[in-house]
This record gives sequence, C-alpha cells and structure tokens, in this order.
Amino acid sequence: MASQLVQDQKDWNGGGGRYQQAVQKIHEGLNVADTAISQWWTATETAGSSDPTAEHQKNLLMEDADIVAVALESMTVRRDKLLALAKREESYLLRKLKPHYESRDEVRHRMGEQRWKNNPNPKRDYAKLRVEFEQELRAVRKAMEFLEQLDPASALQKAMDLQQQLASGVRSKEGTAASDQRYNGLRPSWEWLEKRVPLEEYPDATEYGWTFTGSWEATEFFEKDLPEGNVKLDWYFTTATVKTSLDHPTKGKTQMFGKKCNPNQYDKILRNPRVHTGKRYQRRPKR
Repeated sequence: MASQLVQDQKDWNGGGGRYQQAVQKIHEGLNVADTAISQWWTATETAGSSDPTAEHQKNLLMEDADIVAVALESMTVRRDKLLALAKREESYLLRKLKPHYESRDEVRHRMGEQRWKNNPNPKRDYAKLRVEFEQELRAVRKAMEFLEQLDPASALQKAMDLQQQLASGVRSKEGTAASDQRYNGLRPSWEWLEKRVPLEEYPDATEYGWTFTGSWEATEFFEKDLPEGNVKLDWYFTTATVKTSLDHPTKGKTQMFGKKCNPNQYDKILRNPRVHTGKRYQRRPKR
C-alpha cells in the first residue's frame, strides 16, 4: 500500500506514514505472540509434556508466529523497494535542481548582489518550479530517514527465533537467533544428534539433492535452486518438523510448507518442495 501510494501519487509523506503504521501493527502482533509463547512454555514446564492440550496450543502458536514472520519478510522486501525508489527519486530531483541553481547563481553574479535583491521585475517562473522540486526533495529525504530508522530486520530475527523454539521444542536463550547460523556450515553437536529422529526413516536432506548450509541446536538448514527461485528448508530433527519457503527473485519470500511429518510425508516434501498442505493460513474459527 505504501509503495503503491508513492508510485501513483508521489506522496512520500503519506507513503512513509502508511509504512510506519504497518510496522507498528506487526510489532504489536510480534509482542502478543512472544507473550503467548512465554506463557505456553511456563504452563508446559509446570504441567509437563503429558498435558493433552499442549500440542494443540503449540500448533496454534506456530501458526501465529509463522504469520508474523511472513508479514515481516514481506515488509522487509517492500521497505527495501521503497527505499530504493526514494534514492532514485532523490537523484532525479537533484539532477533537475542543479541547472536551476547554476542559472540562478550565474544571473545573480552578473547582476550583482544589490541589483539582485532590489530587482523590481524578478522572474518568478523558475523560482516557483525550483521551490516545488525542493519541497519534494525534502519529503523524499524525510521518508528515506523514516525508512532507515524503521528497519524490520531485528523484529524478523525475533519472529524466526520464536518459530525455532516451537518447532524444535527447545527454549532459546535470550538474544539467540537461529537465522544468524543459517550459513555457518557446521553440523549439529553429538548431544543434539543423539536426539534425532531415526536416520533410516528420515534420511539426510543431501540424499535428496539439497545443499547443507548450517545448523543451530536442533535445526539443520538446507536449500535448493528451482526455476521459481531458491527454496530454503529448515529441518527440526528432534521433532521431525519440516518448514520450506521460496525466496522468489522479485516477489520476495513465501512460506510453502510447515508441519510435523511422518516418514512418508518427509520423503514427498524433500522430493518435491512444492508440496503444500493448503491449510496453513486459513482464517481460524473463533474460540
């Protein structure tokens, strides 16, 4: 909406305001999800894993965390596009203003300071146009400053960390973000691999042509290039949970699949990462 507003109407103040509102709403959703997940951890640790409602509550929380993460990923792409558009507009306006300034300074120098200030018949046409360019340039630069301050990257890392906690069943330490480890090239330590689901039922993703990129605690990261774009695979190997997302070169990131899998489902997803349940983002009925 913010990008469209700027492109259609050159309304940089309105576009920046819309972007700020969207970021604030997503941050509110992230804080609600964070609080709910913390409460779930406390309740689970108190009641124990035998609580029959714990798994259902976790699945609902995973949906909430996924929705927030996808919204933040989309917001990051839109913010980068809007910032690039603002920089192009700034360059365009500076190019337009340069000859105006040069011409004004040349005439001012030729007339002399006294005559320039006391000119009884000044030409206002160019001055009026220059003022319009300058006003738009100020609006563009204000929007750029706004966009640079509202970088959603840290919020996205937090959302991904919440996803990681729920999918792996391991509560994160404060400040830890799995996204930082995606390309560390390290396999999990033995203490984590001991808790892995059976290798004969869930073979390593590299056997399906995926490229291993890194790991963090109970999660391994893989990726594969398809004609549609780069597909990222997050494998939570203690709970047999698979999450795939498509990183499209122009449309940004899109969630494809996210679910705890049996061996047959795991095999199908790794052979064909386009597999999708079709249920993930349906509107949840009121409770």
